[in-house]
Amino acid sequence: MLEVKNLSKAFNQCEILRNLSFTVKTGGILTIVGPSGAGKTTLLRIIAGLETKDQGQILLDHEPVQPGQIGVVFQDFNLFSHLTVLQNVALAPELVLHQTKEQAVKRARQFLADLQMAALADQYPYQLSGGQKQRVAIARALAMRPAVLCYDEPTSALDPNLRQAVGELILSLQQTGLTQLIITHDMPFAEQLGQDVLRIEPVQER
Repeated sequence: MLEVKNLSKAFNQCEILRNLSFTVKTGGILTIVGPSGAGKTTLLRIIAGLETKDQGQILLDHEPVQPGQIGVVFQDFNLFSHLTVLQNVALAPELVLHQTKEQAVKRARQFLADLQMAALADQYPYQLSGGQKQRVAIARALAMRPAVLCYDEPTSALDPNLRQAVGELILSLQQTGLTQLIITHDMPFAEQLGQDVLRIEPVQER
């Protein structure tokens, strides 16, 4: 279970988040919606350990979150352009989790197969569509074995006809017990998931 308790954050004395609290059960999906400036991406970055918080707690199974427990699929995917799809997925487990190259590649191939990307393992990011890049980014995040996977605007770079496919992928990952947190402004997409929705507003409007 992921618990966020009384989370606050300000930049240059401008409050972005104020006493925000919510809980996501293990294997659950929480979609966080709200207008630009509400602090959605800041919230994700704090949960993932990429940004510091001013106050509050972030707990996983009642313990402080540790590095590596939270995975992130970024809005622009952040794939390494000079590496193949397979190399993009295998790199971090080898460097960070200290897997052997053989182990990392074997697991990377499995994640790519699970996401129907096995045939494109030797392609480079520039050769992929937006939807394919997203699947690679998800495979890369899953390869780090996170307890929670966060998505920053997962439909923003996709054609509307791919929205349903992304939703189906997220729901299929839920069946594995993965806890997922989705930041989006796409209300039809949030409704498609049919899961818990948390709406946040800019602090000055609360």
